[in-house]
Amino acid sequence: MKFKDSIYDTFSFSADLNLGAVGSVEDLLGQARILSGSVDGIHVSDGPNDGVHFPALAAARLLIENDIDPILQISCRDKTRSTLEIEIAGALALGVTSMLLVRGESAGISGTSDRIVKVSTTELIQLVRSLEDRAEQANLSVGTIATVFKPAADWRPQALLKKTHAGANFIRTQLCFDTDKLNVYMPNLVRSKVTWKAPIFVNLAVLPSAKAAKWLAENLRGSLIPQKVIKRMEQAVDPISEGVDVAAELIAEFNTIPGISGVCLMTPGPPELILEAIKASGVRQE
Repeated sequence: MKFKDSIYDTFSFSADLNLGAVGSVEDLLGQARILSGSVDGIHVSDGPNDGVHFPALAAARLLIENDIDPILQISCRDKTRSTLEIEIAGALALGVTSMLLVRGESAGISGTSDRIVKVSTTELIQLVRSLEDRAEQANLSVGTIATVFKPAADWRPQALLKKTHAGANFIRTQLCFDTDKLNVYMPNLVRSKVTWKAPIFVNLAVLPSAKAAKWLAENLRGSLIPQKVIKRMEQAVDPISEGVDVAAELIAEFNTIPGISGVCLMTPGPPELILEAIKASGVRQE
């Protein structure tokens, strides 16, 4: 089953490849093979922050060649419309069937370059749908990003509704460990019928240490990692095992929140931690 099919089925799992840790094709395929048996799709990042890493389109091609379904992330950052058209057309030609479209930000740690965004995320969604029609490639899955927060009582998700109207058919949140905010945020998406058009996937990390938790909280835009999670990691006798437990507990809780259709898992540690968290959650029965 491809990711584009799984999003309408049961609770879906996807995972991020850590392309920053990839130094060779063997490294990339090693990570992907570890993950592929337990997830429905594997995200390959376009580098929305300005760090150097393995090229996303090349990674997607390698995954397809090895019967692993990639979710190609494409960023608007520092690209003209023509550049984006070429990138999207290339992805379609290679057989990519799922894309996550993001705005892109300057890196929190390097600060070496200024962000230049010439095409909005909504315009990028429309561009993908237009090129999909021209390529006669049906049922492409197109995703966008949402940031979880505690909205006012009269808030409506107009920006997300605009993106679903443009053609987005799944939504991935920024990194979120905060179930209190999520339990206030999600009913708004359900009431506004965003979830009718685009299943919601929560982005979650399997933390290997308190240091990693602090770094993500401080440097990853839109991330929500409550202090109680960081404190729990600091006090853990075995931080790696604790990080797996934290993720597993949250996956199980997310599965009970109306409107949430799955999770996307990442980790600064080894990819095996993602598998352990999925198994420990009890959500997916083998």
